[in-house]
Amino acid sequence: MIIGAGSFYTSVIATLIVPRIAEAIVSARGLKIFVCNLMTEPGETDRFGVAEHLEALRAHGLPLKPSIM
Repeated sequence: MIIGAGSFYTSVIATLIVPRIAEAIVSARGLKIFVCNLMTEPGETDRFGVAEHLEALRAHGLPLKPSIM
């Protein structure tokens, strides 16, 4: 399952707040990949790095763990 890229709050997070979506992602079997944006969005993700993106995902129900491939 691939999550992202796109406008972080209006695309990615907006999807997660739909009832049961985050739970369905967490319970799904298989590899889950978050594609993090390289650029920030003014007024939305100013000064966000990968850690801040992952923390926002965790705050919205996705306990993702970083890994380097």
